[in-house]
Amino acid sequence: MNALAVKLGSMELNNPLIPASGTFFSVHHLPSNYPVHALGAFLTKTITLEPRSGNEQPRLKECS
Repeated sequence: MNALAVKLGSMELNNPLIPASGTFFSVHHLPSNYPVHALGAFLTKTITLEPRSGNEQPRLKECS
């Protein structure tokens, strides 16, 4: 293991850099020069067999 390697349960990652789902990674928006191999993992949205209600709108609120 290298100096940044981490273990999550039985999964070993090269480093702890895991961008949050929906805030970082999108195939259509990722800069072409970003070294995706530098990430420890990709975090995806939850997938379920049955529909699940999400958070009610509005999800964002401007604060001053």
